[in-house]
Amino acid sequence: MSKVRHYNLWQKARKEGKVDKKMIHLVEFLFSKQDYFTTSTCSGRILLIQLDEKETKREGAFFAKWHSLPKFEEVWKELQKKSKENLWFKQEPFVIVIGTSSLENAKHLMGVCRNNGVKKVGIMAAEEGKFLIEIMGSQYLSFLAKEKSKILVEKEFFKKQFQTACKKLKASWKMLERVEKALKKELY
Repeated sequence: MSKVRHYNLWQKARKEGKVDKKMIHLVEFLFSKQDYFTTSTCSGRILLIQLDEKETKREGAFFAKWHSLPKFEEVWKELQKKSKENLWFKQEPFVIVIGTSSLENAKHLMGVCRNNGVKKVGIMAAEEGKFLIEIMGSQYLSFLAKEKSKILVEKEFFKKQFQTACKKLKASWKMLERVEKALKKELY
């Protein structure tokens, strides 16, 4: 039932144009397998996010986000805009949450990922007949860029961090490609 529910949510999001295009082939592959499905995927992104003093992520916190490589001036321009709360610049790696029906499948899935260079993979939920495995790239960058209306970083520093974020995002995408290829070969 869980697989059917998540597949229906996926199809709805796809029709509404709310899916990460880089993840479509992998998600469709996972749903095509009898014992696997996904609850959440992201190929990685660069973003500006509004967080309160406790750094709580909540609905509407995304100030601007890109699942492809943006231009520096585009991101710098977004940083200049008025924001209500602190604004963080982040580069986040890919993440995939895969569901399966058995501990044996979960262990096999984690082994495939680890054998292909993924350091962050583990079971995040386990109950009889349903195991959720989170697979995450390790490339990450984050810093406070704006406090209320005051930009805390010089443009040159921000540009250097932006360039680093782009390199890390590209590395995350390469790892994602390797993982996708391995999963398509190894999942039964």
